[in-house]
Amino acid sequence: MAGRRLGALDTNRATDAYNANRRVPGPSSSSATTLSTETIEGESGEPSRSVLGISQDVALNTPRAEPGGGASDGGDHIVADTDTHDAPLQQDLYGHVHGSSSVFAFLNIAKQKLTSLPSMSIDFCDYPLFSSRALLQVLPPKEVADQLIKTYFNFGLSTSRFVHEPTFRFYEMADQQLAKLPSRITLTSIQARLLVVHYLLNHSRMHEAWSSFGYVVRHAQALGLHCRARKSPDDCIVHEFRKRVFWVIYINDRILSSIFGRPCAIHDDDIDQEECVLSNDEDMSVSTCRPAQPDILCSAAALVHYARLAHILGKILRQFYSLTAKRQTLSQFYQMAITFEAALSDWQSALPEYLNFTLLPSSALSVVLHRQVSTLKLTYAYANILLYRPFMLHSIGMANSIKHAEFETWVKRCHDESIAAANMIVFECQSLQKRGLFSKVFWMVNYAQFAAIGTLYMYHHLWPDANHAWRVAEDARSQFTVGVEGDLVGQRYAEILSEFSRITSSHDHELSNNSEMSESVAQWPHGGDALAAELPTLDLGGPWSNLFFDQNIAGPGEAFDKDPANQSPILYGNDGELQDVQLLTPCSPDATIEEMQRKFREDGVLWVKNLLDPTMINEFRGEYLAMINEGSGMLKDGTDTRDGIFNPDADWRQFLLGGVRVAAGIPNEGPFVEKANGAHQWKTYVDFKDNIGRQLEPFVGKLAGFNKPWCLPRSLLRLAVPGGDTTPVHYDQIFLRAGPPTSVTAWVPLGDVEIEGGGLIYLARSHDIGVQYEADFSVKNSGLSDEERLSAFNQNMLKGGWLDRYAATFGDRYKRAWLVGNYEAGDVIFHTPYSIHAGAQNRSPTGRIRASTDLRFVDETKPYDKRWTVVAFSENDKNVAR
Repeated sequence: MAGRRLGALDTNRATDAYNANRRVPGPSSSSATTLSTETIEGESGEPSRSVLGISQDVALNTPRAEPGGGASDGGDHIVADTDTHDAPLQQDLYGHVHGSSSVFAFLNIAKQKLTSLPSMSIDFCDYPLFSSRALLQVLPPKEVADQLIKTYFNFGLSTSRFVHEPTFRFYEMADQQLAKLPSRITLTSIQARLLVVHYLLNHSRMHEAWSSFGYVVRHAQALGLHCRARKSPDDCIVHEFRKRVFWVIYINDRILSSIFGRPCAIHDDDIDQEECVLSNDEDMSVSTCRPAQPDILCSAAALVHYARLAHILGKILRQFYSLTAKRQTLSQFYQMAITFEAALSDWQSALPEYLNFTLLPSSALSVVLHRQVSTLKLTYAYANILLYRPFMLHSIGMANSIKHAEFETWVKRCHDESIAAANMIVFECQSLQKRGLFSKVFWMVNYAQFAAIGTLYMYHHLWPDANHAWRVAEDARSQFTVGVEGDLVGQRYAEILSEFSRITSSHDHELSNNSEMSESVAQWPHGGDALAAELPTLDLGGPWSNLFFDQNIAGPGEAFDKDPANQSPILYGNDGELQDVQLLTPCSPDATIEEMQRKFREDGVLWVKNLLDPTMINEFRGEYLAMINEGSGMLKDGTDTRDGIFNPDADWRQFLLGGVRVAAGIPNEGPFVEKANGAHQWKTYVDFKDNIGRQLEPFVGKLAGFNKPWCLPRSLLRLAVPGGDTTPVHYDQIFLRAGPPTSVTAWVPLGDVEIEGGGLIYLARSHDIGVQYEADFSVKNSGLSDEERLSAFNQNMLKGGWLDRYAATFGDRYKRAWLVGNYEAGDVIFHTPYSIHAGAQNRSPTGRIRASTDLRFVDETKPYDKRWTVVAFSENDKNVAR
């Protein structure tokens, strides 16, 4: 038999009747204040200035696209991208983004400025891993395993020692076992995943490593590794290796971000973790951690100094390669360069003698110590290259035309420092090669060589008389090609360097923008201190200006698909990030009633799209928020009340409601509380609630099989401001115990709710958990009076009647996902009285306030909780949170 269809509600008649009894306002705003000057100012509050380079004609600036793909007013600007006003991204053939700090982006943008040839291919795909087919299910013999472990930690993990007494595993076995692990995050699971990331990096799987490393970062944050311990450790080994694991993750975050030119995942402002104790593994036990004596060799010292160096590297990335960089003047860039020079110099001076690469020759070092010193030395040189590279790119094509002596001296100094850093990398790699300590799987060593050789070629182009740079680059490239045989990523590096060698070998090539560059030189100040002059801002063009730290950039392949339907949302509860979040599946109002009933019965929740008139919903939203805003200052001035943009200067604690305040330990009183509670008796709301209740009653009757569906008079009107605590975990029967568990709740979002905007979240198929909770409460409450037994706030309940204030903890406890939707005005979400749900923390990127109303429906012909026949927060309401 064909299923009966439940069409969209006939809301026009009810809406017309509703509007006939009320004034329908036009567009409203929370303030009549005119637009402030912030609309024409930058982030710093200073008047907006040009973000072009030395002049608008300097060819280093990538042409900007015009709307619709038309030409700019200048006439001679080429449209770079018809879809954006920003310069095109540096992408390889597979769509992988290589940002401004990436050598791929640097060499590609440089090549475009050196020659009129098409830009070179920077395709940089992941290469397949060789499978051993049938996997061994046991460890190798102990003597073999011991040798493998020793080799690995002497060569592959000499500096980042984040595993104590490690146990060897094959990668494929580790990969399979990690997939089978429960969702519970432990220090051991993070260590295992980090080892897998290192394996992927060493085997030409850079993009997969990037994706896998994202899990490592999130898991580390979930475990609180970025925070210092608040109490004395019970296990010194665990305590110390929590720190070591975090700092290794921190270092890798900076290195990988610089290689790919993508945002760092860990921000310094969020960290208060201590540095690692300078203690050798053998000096640690469960009960003690004995520090090494000063100036006595300690295997952990390299990690401590490596993390300090990564901190400086991160600051260089932020100041020279972020979006804010293009608002800096040349004078400001120079001052920052001096500051970072001093920081790097101080870092080097603070190295203990046995790690100081300026004091000891490599031949005097043990194998492990040589690898540690080499890692620090290469990273130090690489940081210097990143520090001076912007000035090198800025100078491409200008070396022969700059007439200002002081500026030319400054730029030449930057070039000399770059060449010194590049030489340091090349010679260190030669030392490793001679001693037999070089391996093609050393991904960072190979990448550092790639950056260094590319820098040498550029230096030779800018200063043609520097033949030594050309010779060093050619010798290094020949050695590099041999060293990376069998390494597919290394071979791709070699191909790019060969192409760049060919391009820079000719000194008589013509610059496509030579005339523009010559004209721009006349605008430099002649006489006086060139560095102190307020010069135009330095926009490095292309990826240098607008790529790094762009949160809208998609990453590699399917793992970073921009389609929200293919992404796992990142949501937060009152205790941090929810570890397992999935998208709730909506249902069309044209679906059969049998299909809806099945879904409601099995899932305990039913999200129906477009069930109500969105215009009516948004109009009420504007009126409601305008009413709340009067005297409270909740809304940002100059914004439409229907947008509901939260006042960024307001304190979210002042705008918590009812039970949320109680759970947070904030007194449930004050002007805002009185106004928000009083809104439940506000005639505009009562009329609105009654109207949509009548519209939904026939639908609920069919869905739940009610003889006479009725929307109870008691309802809840809620809002959630960005950044504030949110509704704790609960199920509705807690508050409706004076009746059987047959009610249906309709959660109605008052306006669109972004996924990050604090909407309702449901624990997947949690009906059984709610039933068990209520059965347990019934036993505990059996000795109480009838009134207390039915109360959601009796002595056996948490404050506010909640199950748990912390949704992340609750979800982890039951190993179930939290479900969320991208709710829109007109949608209605129905759930059963035992469905466990909560509010996600509102982290709306636009600052939008989430508003909603909760309606409860019962069958009027059968028993129900009579306490819900009075209006909420009225004089006779006994169901107020306490």
